[in-house]
Amino acid sequence: MNGLPADVAAIVAHWHRVSPGREALRHGERSWTWAQLAEQVDRNAAAQVSAGLRPGDRVAILDKSSPAHLVTALACLRVGTVLVPVNFRLAPGEARYLINDAWARLLLVGAEFRHVAHAVKADLTSVKKVVLVS
Repeated sequence: MNGLPADVAAIVAHWHRVSPGREALRHGERSWTWAQLAEQVDRNAAAQVSAGLRPGDRVAILDKSSPAHLVTALACLRVGTVLVPVNFRLAPGEARYLINDAWARLLLVGAEFRHVAHAVKADLTSVKKVVLVS
């Protein structure tokens, strides 16, 4: 083949090895190298594991599209968890329903939407931990 990893979860590790200082991601004026992206994916994956998540567990994220979404998606691929994006335009009751229906064990919330998490937290049936992300 062409020497590239066959699985998406290994792509970051591959480019971290091959070109750690090369730009991997740009969002607005901010950019991340492959080494920086790999470090964030490693931290996110380690946090999932330390929260007791196992392959097949759901990780919900309530935020606007951002680099945090990508980092979380890549970490989920590494750990074997399943990413559940929650549309930030949903009413709190709709978000609660979606999170409960997915049986999410971890809820990541963008700072802008912490009021939604606060409104639904008591009614979340499977979420063990809510984490504010920036």
